[in-house]
Amino acid sequence: MKTKKIIMVELVETNVFSRWHCTVCDGCTNPVSVLAEGKDGKRAIRVCEQCLEAAEIDKRLTAAAHERHAAYLRSLVGRLRVPTYAEWKARIEKVEASRPWRLAGC
Repeated sequence: MKTKKIIMVELVETNVFSRWHCTVCDGCTNPVSVLAEGKDGKRAIRVCEQCLEAAEIDKRLTAAAHERHAAYLRSLVGRLRVPTYAEWKARIEKVEASRPWRLAGC
């Protein structure tokens, strides 16, 4: 399972406001309009905003690795290239501004 293939995690707009599993910390996202997502083959990778803000992806992967999917999580160390929290924050502000219906409490 050990590979060095870099996995690009990109900011993706969504209109499905739900909590999604975070691959990095084993926690979850908040119900937001922009997710940090990537793919490792057929496996989806999501990075929550808390991990983006902490910006220590490899350290957080290593810490979570003992709990679940240890071998897989360890294989991700050094391979994820994720957007910064500031990039995510700027994108979500732009998306939210373009969706006045969300701000109206609909």
